[in-house]
Amino acid sequence: MIDEELRQLLAFLFQRADATQTFWNFYVGVATAALGIVTAGKAEWLNRWVCSGLTVAFAVFALGNFAALDAMRAQRQELIAVAKDMKGYSRVEKVVDAVRPPTKEELRLFHGALDLGIVLAIWGVPIARRRHERVS
Repeated sequence: MIDEELRQLLAFLFQRADATQTFWNFYVGVATAALGIVTAGKAEWLNRWVCSGLTVAFAVFALGNFAALDAMRAQRQELIAVAKDMKGYSRVEKVVDAVRPPTKEELRLFHGALDLGIVLAIWGVPIARRRHERVS
């Protein structure tokens, strides 16, 4: 049996992991919407101004999303650090490993790569569609 204090800390740790998943789900939704706009829009409508506006809006969202994910990551790391010092931690160590957050660098690299891919698609899809329409 584990200590009640450790049990509560683990519950909060899993709640923070769920919150992290919510932020990732929101990111996927916004990225899908941005890609949907550029793939469904008419090529002539997707001019420089529209693509610039989408890029700025997505960049502002992505920065806010990264900040929220980083805050969740830091909270989870701190909760794990506190849990390690508690009696009975060795009995739940494998469970805690399942929700261990990435490092800040790993999060930055992963989020940045996704962000770059979305921005490249915002600009690349309309360009490719215009070229395709010229050839057809």
